[in-house]
Amino acid sequence: MARNYIPRRDGDFNSWQNNFVSYVITNATALGITPAEVTELQNAQTSWNSSFPASITAKNASKGANELKDEDRDTFESIARLLTRKVQARKETTDTQREGMGITVPDMDPTALSEDVVLNTTPPMIHIDHSKPRMAFVHFGANPQNEKENAKPNGIKGARIWFHMGGLPTGGARWEFLADDTNSPYNHIINNTIGTTVAYRAQWFDNRLRLGPLGDPITVAISP
Repeated sequence: MARNYIPRRDGDFNSWQNNFVSYVITNATALGITPAEVTELQNAQTSWNSSFPASITAKNASKGANELKDEDRDTFESIARLLTRKVQARKETTDTQREGMGITVPDMDPTALSEDVVLNTTPPMIHIDHSKPRMAFVHFGANPQNEKENAKPNGIKGARIWFHMGGLPTGGARWEFLADDTNSPYNHIINNTIGTTVAYRAQWFDNRLRLGPLGDPITVAISP
């Protein structure tokens, strides 16, 4: 089973997104995706299809073109991941549809791993890229500052991410659930109009969604 269905290399991503959009447009009704969501996805693709060739033409000489390309890719990935989570959550979704979209096909291997695996695995560390306004890229894993060397431990399916607006919870406040994600990083979009501090922490889960211990928290300042 592919652990990260969105390719990291821009060239591979470009081929993947073309197939993803084409499949979603052709099968939107069967996938439960609305016309408005299709339009949003197409708009994101249009932006990417403009900035990606510009980046290639510039051959990295133009920092602005590459930055725009990266921003458009981030936007497209956010929309694609939201639609993928919606499709994956539908009981009607088939593995054929998942394969057609190029997304993760659930592992139906009945082999059960011991609960001790997730309990005894060191919790994920977190690194936050908050260089863009109102956005936090939550990198999680054993080596979150280097995604090329940040593979998940054996027996681990993903991480459950928690957050708290305003910094570490105090006075009886509790952590809020953010997401279950199988691929680092997770893009947390924050609609803040003023600067704010956000705290994050995470824990692993296995293929049966059994949770491991929580990792150490981290706090970052998010600009508006």
